[in-house]
Amino acid sequence: MKLTLYLLFILTTTISLAQDNFKFPTYPGCEKRKKNDELKKCFHEKLTSEIKFGFEDQVQFWINKKTLTKTELVFTITSNGKLTNFSYTKESDPESAKFFLQQIYRVKKYYDSKNKKFSPGLKNGKPIDFQIRYYVSY
Repeated sequence: MKLTLYLLFILTTTISLAQDNFKFPTYPGCEKRKKNDELKKCFHEKLTSEIKFGFEDQVQFWINKKTLTKTELVFTITSNGKLTNFSYTKESDPESAKFFLQQIYRVKKYYDSKNKKFSPGLKNGKPIDFQIRYYVSY
């Protein structure tokens, strides 16, 4: 079985992603990255890796699904670096979406317990709320 995870960032405000005055949120451990494309890639790689860790613990559940499923998860990194507003789109498989949201919540709790925060996105040097849409196809 192959798991493919996609990450797409969508701003809650109307900002052109190409603007120099915008900075993507920073995943813990990605602080050395400075460019937006590097931050986005590192965020994707780290979150995907941590979600796959939980996924591998539930192999039998996924084997029993037997159908190709696409799920779109949504959450926000607030201007103070907290992960909030966990949800999924109506087109998503609810059972799968809940599983993956639990994995993201587990990641959040882990970093909270280590007193590590996600750094918020910045616009003109000021923290902003940033909505993330995370696509999962398996």
